[in-house]
Amino acid sequence: MKLPEPRYSADEGHLSKESKLSLEELIERAQRMNASIAQVVDWLTQLGIPVPDVSRLLRDALARVPRP
Repeated sequence: MKLPEPRYSADEGHLSKESKLSLEELIERAQRMNASIAQVVDWLTQLGIPVPDVSRLLRDALARVPRP
């Protein structure tokens, strides 16, 4: 039986002030931490890590969804 490959290595996941987070990365972090996106954004902001405007990211993502 083969075990699934880990999605993240031990080095991944570390952020700095130079990090640029995408909406996907924010969602993945929130899921891994069992927290809301708003909570993760708040934590990262308190740590001095820049976080993009989630409202803008969502509007941009929804604008790319095909409509009938």
